[in-house]
This record gives sequence, structure tokens and C-alpha cells, in this order.
Amino acid sequence: MDIILLFFSAVFFAYLLEPLCSRVEIICNSRAIASLLAIVFALIVLTILGLVLLPLVESEFQKLRERLPLMISVAHGHLMNHLNGLNIDGHADLIGNLKSKVLELVSNYKEKISEYALSFILGGTNIVLDALGWLVIVPVTVFYLLKDWGKILSNCKQTLPLKLEKIAIVVASETDKKLKLYLKGQFYTICTMAIFYSTALFIAGYENWLSIGILSGLLLILPYVGFVISMLISLLAGILDLGFVQGPIATIIVFSIGQFIEGFLLTPKLVGDTVGLHPLAVIFSLLIFGSILGFTGLLIAIPITAILSSLSAQALRSDFS
Repeated sequence: MDIILLFFSAVFFAYLLEPLCSRVEIICNSRAIASLLAIVFALIVLTILGLVLLPLVESEFQKLRERLPLMISVAHGHLMNHLNGLNIDGHADLIGNLKSKVLELVSNYKEKISEYALSFILGGTNIVLDALGWLVIVPVTVFYLLKDWGKILSNCKQTLPLKLEKIAIVVASETDKKLKLYLKGQFYTICTMAIFYSTALFIAGYENWLSIGILSGLLLILPYVGFVISMLISLLAGILDLGFVQGPIATIIVFSIGQFIEGFLLTPKLVGDTVGLHPLAVIFSLLIFGSILGFTGLLIAIPITAILSSLSAQALRSDFS
């Protein structure tokens, strides 16, 4: 486990728990006890969620994964029938090859899992170190970060030159406000849309309505890309469950309504206005951070861009004031 990842994970969790820790400190009048109680509370919540939700979600995604080859085969059959009716030459080999490639990719999924499991078994030391890092090092680091949060901020402030101190405080305050509003907005948006998609797909008659609904909500973390992925999966499931005509129609209706709710009602009010980024800035930040850091870059692109936006805006104000 990369020690840098452990450290930044601990900083992130401490940042999330700091408001709770400060409120508990008012009651118990001890920062150390408040830090410990905040961590215990977070662990209890995560444990309950893991015991209750994970088995259910895992079962649903297992069903979805097992049905993927059948979804692809059914979609292929319907598509071939329609193309045959149009008398288009050369389409059979192309569609057949595409189907074979996709089915091969899906069938290799189990083999990949077996390979990863074998590599983990052979590298047992890494498993122990990873578990030790997440179960011991991260909680301990979070505890000391929470306990000395005020001292850490004070020391950072003292290391700054007097000329930069005022600007740094303004930028830090503005960035902190934006990040907290962004995280809160993303959480509410994901939960709301997961409930909407699950309910709408259940009403439409999808067998895997829960797994697709939860996945569609979670993939909102990846703007634009997540929507396309979840819609394609829903389209395949719709063709299998509802037919080649009703399935795509139901998918288009559900995801059009969902996109309207998420894009015009939730995101602008809960996320967009708080971060204050133009859509082009969002797209380019995703491309840049994604190309540099991969999947992790897609997750942190918007928050980091918001921080850089605050820094540049404050720098311009200070130059022209």
C-alpha cells in the first residue's frame, strides 16, 4: 500500500470528521475524547452499512454480472433481425465479431478475479500490510490529526510570511467552504438519484432495478462518463426484460427524466453554484486529471479545480487591488 495514499486518505477522513469532533468537544470538553468518539462513531456507521447494505448490493451485482452475456446475446439477436430486414451487406460479420469480443471480455471477468486472488495469496505480506495500514495506521493518523487540528492550522499559519498570511486565510476559508458544500451536494445528489433510478426502473419492470439504480447514482461521481455507462447497462437490461422496442423506450424515458432532475434541479443548486465552474472547465479538468492520474484523477478533478479557481481568483484580486 502506498504510504502517500494512506496519508491523504487519513487527511480526507479527518477533514470530514472535524466538524463532528468540534461539536462533541463542546459537550465533553476534551479534544482527545471528542476525536476518539468521532472515529468510533464513523467506524460504527461504516460497519452497520457494510453488514446491512454490502450483502444486498453484492447479491444484486452478482445477478447483473451473470445476466450480462444473456443481455448481449439477446441484443445481438434483435439487432441482427432488424439489419437483415434492411438488406445491408457486410453487417453480419462486423456485428458477430463485436459480440464475440464483448462476450470474451465478460467471460474473462471471472478469470481476472481468479488471477487477482492468486496474486493476493502469493503476496500474502502485501495483504497483511494493506490491512494493517487501513485498520491501524489510518485510524491512528486520523485521531492525531483531529486531536491536534487547531495546532496544525496554527503552525501552518505561522510558517507563512506576513504578506501572504491574510491572502492565505481568505483562500483557505473560501476553499474550505466550497469543498464542504461540494461534498455535501454530491452526497445528496447521489443518494437522491440512486433512489429515483431504482424506483423508476422497478416501476418499468427491470429485474435488476436495484443494482442498476445504485450504480447509476454512484457513477454520478464521474460527470458525463458515468451517465453514459449506466444508461448503456440499463439499455441492455431493458432489451432483455422488456423487449427490443419497450426496453430502449423505457431506458430513454427514465434516464431523460433523471438527467433533467440531476442536471437542471439538483446539481446546479447543490453542486454547481457552490463550486462555480463553467461546464468547459469541468470537461477539461476531467480530461487533464484523468490522463495524469487515471480513475483517481476523475474523482478529484472537480474539487482540485475548484481550489485552483479560488487561488487564481484571489491572486488576481490581490494584484489589481
